[in-house]
Amino acid sequence: MEKLLRIKDLSISQRNTRLILMMQICYSAIFIIPILMPYYKAEIGLSFRDFMIAEAMFAATVVLMEVPSGWLSDLWSRKNTLTIGLLTNAIGYGMLLFADSFAGAAVAQCIIGVGVSLLGMQLYGSSFLVA
Repeated sequence: MEKLLRIKDLSISQRNTRLILMMQICYSAIFIIPILMPYYKAEIGLSFRDFMIAEAMFAATVVLMEVPSGWLSDLWSRKNTLTIGLLTNAIGYGMLLFADSFAGAAVAQCIIGVGVSLLGMQLYGSSFLVA
């Protein structure tokens, strides 16, 4: 792991490949979702139905934002779009962590959906280059 994190002495292509790999490792570690359902049932009183409605809002947001996020990627560059997508995801997960109502959880899921659409195939497509 220490060798993976040392990126200062690498060429630009090696550095970018390692950074993409580390980004994918962090992004794939979304183990928080299975923990949220029991937590929100106990803390907020969300039913499974409410939780699935919020998840459906997430999916709808991803579908609706996929084409505009591709356009933004062309306009702002891939690197900037990835950075904004990761920051948007972090904000959304932070909001989801502190949500105290169905509306708060649903808005957080929509923000996470925007972040996922900003990452889009850029993140998933790069996994084939790294592997």
